[in-house]
Amino acid sequence: MNSSISGLKLVQPPSIVPRKLLHWMGIISILGAIGAVVADLLLQYDPQGNYSTIAPLTIALWRVLAGHFLGVFSIPLEITGYWVVCTILTETAPRLFRALFWIMAYAIVIGTVLRTSTRYPKWSVLFVPALGSLIITGVYESHTVPLLGNILFPTVLSLPHLVFFLLSTIVLFNKPR
Repeated sequence: MNSSISGLKLVQPPSIVPRKLLHWMGIISILGAIGAVVADLLLQYDPQGNYSTIAPLTIALWRVLAGHFLGVFSIPLEITGYWVVCTILTETAPRLFRALFWIMAYAIVIGTVLRTSTRYPKWSVLFVPALGSLIITGVYESHTVPLLGNILFPTVLSLPHLVFFLLSTIVLFNKPR
């Protein structure tokens, strides 16, 4: 009889979060991100692309109020998308979960997806919100397609989150455990 526990192996338990909950939280994050995109457009969109002025002073009061309250309601719902991503990444990197969730460190998400085996495909790192924001800013600043840059620039933070959470939810819906 060997009383040593050194021969025992730790087994990663299966996810304790039901798949259905992950899907619903993903959908909630998508709805929150859509609301944030609409709020940004209401608050900031200018047909002439004049984003150097203070937007609330140049737009109708109803847009200021609707954009403000829609954003206040919608943006916290985006947190559920980060919860889903962090929950999935916890399956392979459980010690990183709390830090990842609380500080939303894109570098850790990219590193975890690229260096470990998760349910997310490696190409999903191309859709992290930071990269999407850089692309939108590049389109706006380059003036190569002024109309597109003018429409996208007010959503420089919210639209990349919408794309990221939408992709995350689609990948989880279509990829069996």
